[in-house]
Amino acid sequence: MKLINSIKKDFNTLTWVLIPVAIMLNIAMSALGTWSNKSVFLYSLGTILVSVICGPWAGLLTGALHVIVWSLLLVPTVLPWFLTAGVIGLVAGLCANAGLFKSWWKALISAGPIALVTVIFSAFVGAYLAKTTQGMFKMDTIFAFVFDLLDKSCTTLLAFALLQAVSPRFLARFPRPENAKVENGRSRTQQMLIALGAAILLYVLS
Repeated sequence: MKLINSIKKDFNTLTWVLIPVAIMLNIAMSALGTWSNKSVFLYSLGTILVSVICGPWAGLLTGALHVIVWSLLLVPTVLPWFLTAGVIGLVAGLCANAGLFKSWWKALISAGPIALVTVIFSAFVGAYLAKTTQGMFKMDTIFAFVFDLLDKSCTTLLAFALLQAVSPRFLARFPRPENAKVENGRSRTQQMLIALGAAILLYVLS
């Protein structure tokens, strides 16, 4: 019953409005990343935004639907990774519920577990498709984690900055607005500018 209530809490009218917007944002960021030839793709930006202010279950649904829609519209081969994308949303939401989006440096810390589950689940999907687990965690997986950590660091910082730019009164209409509320004694504007500056710096250097 507690699990069901937790899932129900993530979904209100604005959640359902935000999910398709987030999916389109993810697809747009993926296209931008491919076009710019950067190591940072920001393909989970929309998912993480939903995860923070709506919750982990809404984030899971957004991530999974993003890949399903992406595969139907543009790239059919990405479909097997819908589970990975869903787990990204779930973990991001759990990090937000734990208070890791209440300051820019905590948002940066959340990139660690998000990147870790991304690489692990991607490795399992890749191994399943290849019908083997041999060498699943070789050096290339370590490199994948480093690159994904860079991507998720930039993504979480940008998500934090965007949420701080939104009116608290508007955020209050979502299921979990408290996840985006900065810690006492912190300036929202200052936190937003630091996060935005760091995200831009990481993107430029990638």
